[in-house]
Amino acid sequence: MGTRRLAEVTVEMIIAYIKANISASLDDTSADTDTNRWPEAVSLEDPRNYLIAAPAQAYTTPTVIVYLDNFDYRPSQKGANHINAMAKITVACILEDRDLERLALKAYRYNDAFHEVLAQAEIVDSNNAVKLVVIVERTSFTPEFSNAGDEPLGTFRKELHLECSVEHYSNF
Repeated sequence: MGTRRLAEVTVEMIIAYIKANISASLDDTSADTDTNRWPEAVSLEDPRNYLIAAPAQAYTTPTVIVYLDNFDYRPSQKGANHINAMAKITVACILEDRDLERLALKAYRYNDAFHEVLAQAEIVDSNNAVKLVVIVERTSFTPEFSNAGDEPLGTFRKELHLECSVEHYSNF
């Protein structure tokens, strides 16, 4: 494979892994909640978009954006026929709801689902030429915001960002 597509392959493999596993994790998170505290339904639908950059145009939420923050090739650990690199990846999920409390809960539950999918995940490509090991280091949440102005039924938006280290092992 060489070193020409290391960053691209890393992002593509993480997106494919999330797509393959997030639905079951969201279902598990939904089933494992205490409905007495918040009897209103908190919808945990599958993400509708998977992107590698935040678009300027409209998109439908929930949307997942996988950002590659940096890639450390660790030249001292480069072998004759392999690369042992470390990538810093942010997996963001953009959520919307008309109710602020429900939006906060939704963000917490999506975080649980994404953490379940990604924490210590070992992802191997179909040729066994690339292996990724994902370490979820932290999550940050943006404040809720709305562009609705004085509208009483405005839509609020919130993002969660999982910051991950990704060990990247690949053959030449």
